[in-house]
Amino acid sequence: MSDTLKWDVAIIGHDPSQRAMYLDAIINARQSGQPDPAMDNGHRKTYLVAHIDNNDGDGLRHSFYGALLKIEWLPSAIRSAVMKELGQSLQKHNSSLEDARTATLQFLVEECIAQMRAKNKRLRGGIGDAAIAKVAARHGMSFEAYRRRISRRNKRRRNKGDTF
Repeated sequence: MSDTLKWDVAIIGHDPSQRAMYLDAIINARQSGQPDPAMDNGHRKTYLVAHIDNNDGDGLRHSFYGALLKIEWLPSAIRSAVMKELGQSLQKHNSSLEDARTATLQFLVEECIAQMRAKNKRLRGGIGDAAIAKVAARHGMSFEAYRRRISRRNKRRRNKGDTF
């Protein structure tokens, strides 16, 4: 590889409805005996990032930032700067992801409790604790860490007045 490699960053827009219209045009052309339409069907449009203005009407800059956030290996400093540029908080975003993860784990615990009750299991410490221990172990967490996570989530929900 050469040290003089030059990168041009581009956004390639994709509109699924344009793709459907292009496929429809191919079918019509084949049925009427005409040649297929050109491969550059307009369902994609490439924008070089260097030429995107702050005042672009299509929201290309916003789309570009959104595309950057989808890159999993993006360093947190860059992710934070992009979120700030979009007017969003990385901390709130991460918090909402963890809250969703906790809600999912809580659902799994409730499902495990229902299964244990259906089998009429009688466990020392109660079915609830056994279900928490089982789900926590399955997801690489300790029993106490999982209980604290659930209690913090329930406390936040009570303080906000959420019902779900």
